[in-house]
Amino acid sequence: MQGIGGNDIVYEGKQYSNLFQGIVKYPFDRVNALRFSAGVRMDKIVVRGTQLDPITLKTENLKEQTFAVGRVEFIHDNTIQKATNIMHGMRYKIYTDFNSQLNKRSDTIFKAGKFNFNFGTDIRYYFPIYRNFIWAGRAAADFSWGNQKVVYYL
Repeated sequence: MQGIGGNDIVYEGKQYSNLFQGIVKYPFDRVNALRFSAGVRMDKIVVRGTQLDPITLKTENLKEQTFAVGRVEFIHDNTIQKATNIMHGMRYKIYTDFNSQLNKRSDTIFKAGKFNFNFGTDIRYYFPIYRNFIWAGRAAADFSWGNQKVVYYL
């Protein structure tokens, strides 16, 4: 926001996100399944109003974005729960995501430069050592492509 004399004024804001999503699961057997999910995500950033600066009370939302989201997963889970948080066996999933920003003012769904694809896997193995003592190992890999990349944190 431009202030007096062309200086930029920084105001505190908060991001609000709403996700409306539907999920369909198709089990092949007791261990393997396929899962589809699709939905709409709406994000907006709202400037926090303060009595010390009445301009913040009149400021409109800074950014409103709507995204179409989709996900396909293959899931394998043959773990057996021996006790609370004590499992034996292996589970993994292979998945792909699709996110695209929806364009409100046009007849097209895709807005140039505002989409990404994501592909990954998550593998977990629970090895019994002695009674309720287990070794849990996990490996995960993921990569994204498109014009908007995913930021990964560890």
